[in-house]
Amino acid sequence: MFFEEIIGAFTGQNRRTRRRQVCIGITLGAVGGAVLGLLFAPQSGKETREQIAEATVKGAKVVKDVSVKAGKAIKEKAEETAEAVAKKARGLAREARLKEKEAEEEIEEEDEEK
Repeated sequence: MFFEEIIGAFTGQNRRTRRRQVCIGITLGAVGGAVLGLLFAPQSGKETREQIAEATVKGAKVVKDVSVKAGKAIKEKAEETAEAVAKKARGLAREARLKEKEAEEEIEEEDEEK
């Protein structure tokens, strides 16, 4: 146990463990607070369910909008990347043709010298 603490201090594992524990504690506290807030809310269950349904619909719309924007951005980036790759491929093909011609000329020159 003592050696694990020492090793953890040098590797940073202790810090990561503490951060993970804090994140878990914050998450559990937020969820618990939300549940207690719903249980002790001064409105009826029907009103609470309606609010939850409205919030769910709003959340779904936000997720849809964000995913559509992300999809468009990904599509644009994919098109840009495809263009860049095609341009690079054309350049490489051009260079290969030039190298091929140079090699043919060198071979012809060597043949003529013989």
